[in-house]
Amino acid sequence: MFAMADGALAVSGALSRLALGWLAVSAAGALVLSGLDALPRWLLGETRALVSCANVADAETRLGSRIALPAYFPESVGWPPATIRYAPGPPRGIVVAFDDRVTRRPRMAVLQAEDPSGRFPAALAETDPFYVSAVDLRGLPAEIRRRRSRDGEVWDEVAWVRGGRSYAVRFRGPGEELMRIASSMTGRP
Repeated sequence: MFAMADGALAVSGALSRLALGWLAVSAAGALVLSGLDALPRWLLGETRALVSCANVADAETRLGSRIALPAYFPESVGWPPATIRYAPGPPRGIVVAFDDRVTRRPRMAVLQAEDPSGRFPAALAETDPFYVSAVDLRGLPAEIRRRRSRDGEVWDEVAWVRGGRSYAVRFRGPGEELMRIASSMTGRP
């Protein structure tokens, strides 16, 4: 009887070691898979808060609605977009960035978020503006903002809300062109 108890303890100890080994292997596998999942984003400089889109159609699918783009593009702005990024939010948003046609440096960005308060996802907001002024944008209340991007460049921005969505255009260039670009997105004559 005593020997049987020792055998039961031996089997119980073996099962415990087997279960512990299985947990260790499972945890190591989960870490490896997590690292492999994060590797492409890390190589592309992305986070889970900001995902690259292949094209405008892909971005519209992710956002679940059409993306408003300007009807007016200055000649200095190149097409197609240099990057299109989706922020799952909340709120969900998109930034469509365009490079300068000649220098290939960032020149313009169009932002859209599904938020009627004028708020954009933190991943798209860049930095807080250091200048804000109210302006009329074809009958819509809007703000002109000046902000410094994370890379130190100064950008001017016009932001407004229409139809339950927040919009903004960031531009490195003359203020008159920025207003013309933003005005072409309002859907108003």
